[in-house]
Amino acid sequence: RTPLLQGTSTAGSLTFTDTKPSTIVEVYYADYFTFGATWTIDGVAQTDIPCLDTGTTKKVTVSGLTSAAHTVVITPKTGADSTHPFYVAGTSFLNAAGIAVHNLGLGAATTADMLTFGPIGYGQLGQWSEITIARKIAPKLVTIEAGANDSALTSYVSAIQAAATQLATDGADTLLVGEPPAGNNRVNRQTIPLLYGLADSADLPLVDLHDVLTSWEYMEAR
Repeated sequence: RTPLLQGTSTAGSLTFTDTKPSTIVEVYYADYFTFGATWTIDGVAQTDIPCLDTGTTKKVTVSGLTSAAHTVVITPKTGADSTHPFYVAGTSFLNAAGIAVHNLGLGAATTADMLTFGPIGYGQLGQWSEITIARKIAPKLVTIEAGANDSALTSYVSAIQAAATQLATDGADTLLVGEPPAGNNRVNRQTIPLLYGLADSADLPLVDLHDVLTSWEYMEAR
């Protein structure tokens, strides 16, 4: 249930390869333990990724690269093992101008799980929740689409509200998305009306995919 990748030995590298040209590379990682990692871009060694065991989300950035599809390889330093891994949240390939889209998701999680603010203890979900990683990316717009696993509706609403409030403080806008129809024909009768109320009370835009697609059969047919 964690969105992190784990490097557990110096023999096990993590490789990220893009297919589109970029000139900037960012690596997002969890600052746990103190051994850190080495990394390369297209086989060229970069300044080591440091870890100071602060328990926070960090990133390293390299800009001014030749415009090309790049490959990043991250290798934990000596000290990494199955109980002391080097945690990587992901890698972004960017350009100085234009729109970059990041897709952050977490299976079998509730909305409150994904929008919990860290930090908490080692290996805990909240430290590496989607909202924690999204804030490190420093986006201009965050789209929130969630609700399939939610039964505690009060925490569902409060989690989205808290996320939108924090994102506004960070300088980002929030767009709410009502979920499309599900294969079990669940019509989200509980969560979608709550989104409408939240959109009104918090003055947030809402795109209701369920209203547009109406049913699983209709959506599948198209």
